[in-house]
Amino acid sequence: MDCTRCKATVESGSRFCGFCGAPAAVEARLNWDDPKLAVASDPPLRRTYRLLQSWYREHVLGADYGYTHGKTTRPVGSLLAPDAVASDRALNFFDDRSILDYVDHRVPEVQAASGTLEEHRLRHNMLSSMPMAFSFVAALRQAEDRARIVSQLFGVDCAEVIEVFAEWTPNRPSAELLNDRTAFDATILYRSSTGTTGLIGIETKYTEPLSQRKYLKDRYVQVTNDCGWFRPSAETALVASKTNQLWRNAMLAAVSERLIVDEARLAIIGLDQDASLWKSADALTAQMAKPERILSRTWESVVESLSSSSIASFAALFNERYLDTSPLDRAQGGSAVASVVSRC
Repeated sequence: MDCTRCKATVESGSRFCGFCGAPAAVEARLNWDDPKLAVASDPPLRRTYRLLQSWYREHVLGADYGYTHGKTTRPVGSLLAPDAVASDRALNFFDDRSILDYVDHRVPEVQAASGTLEEHRLRHNMLSSMPMAFSFVAALRQAEDRARIVSQLFGVDCAEVIEVFAEWTPNRPSAELLNDRTAFDATILYRSSTGTTGLIGIETKYTEPLSQRKYLKDRYVQVTNDCGWFRPSAETALVASKTNQLWRNAMLAAVSERLIVDEARLAIIGLDQDASLWKSADALTAQMAKPERILSRTWESVVESLSSSSIASFAALFNERYLDTSPLDRAQGGSAVASVVSRC
């Protein structure tokens, strides 16, 4: 029998099309704003940006949606269909071959180092912050004025960008780090005008929440008390689920400073309206001996900074895909973004 959606041949007795991933008895193709492509459990902010990704997928990429295969199989507007990605592997990276080249180069490096990387999520999930981070890194690597961008965006003295990585952790034995698999979503290594070296470890978020798991190890307590980055007994406050992930990121930056660079900072980048993220970032900052080591930046401010750089065209594409919800306003005749506290 033929797949209703992509017309490929579906083997008799198979529940799914082996080419596009759709159920064998899939219904007719759904429009980008069909409620069947939404996820009922989404909070308002995520619901808005999932819908934006569905719009972008259909109207800009011209790609079909994918399916989740859990207890039930259902279509999701922010997923790219396997056959669409097979036909164009750059789809989740602005259809930009230079970004794809970096992805294809970096993914096996991360995997060889036993890093945590969900490749299917990277290449198919449009709502994930992982392709955001990879795309940002690839664009920054290409920028002729990347030192100026880093200086302006993060407020550091960057005379030279030494290297920029996605999904990175120092190449040291795990016992010298945090004895876990914590990594930065993006990392910038740079040299200052005085010759000192610096590191900016970046945690990126789009609409996904911080990890809600509470991890506590003897190594975490040791690093927190010995590195000089945190206030006394900070671990008792930061072990909470709302700060646990950012605490581990900050500890990794502190260990990196001790091992490989003269100065390190942790940058947190998310949507301006993500009140939950910024509340967690503020809670982390409150436990820092030097609060200036934590750099909270919005994606909106990142785009504004890049808009006056050599990669302004990338900034415009990034804004269209990830931030500009006006297509939803026009389609729905109203405000698409939830009314939440904005971070200035």
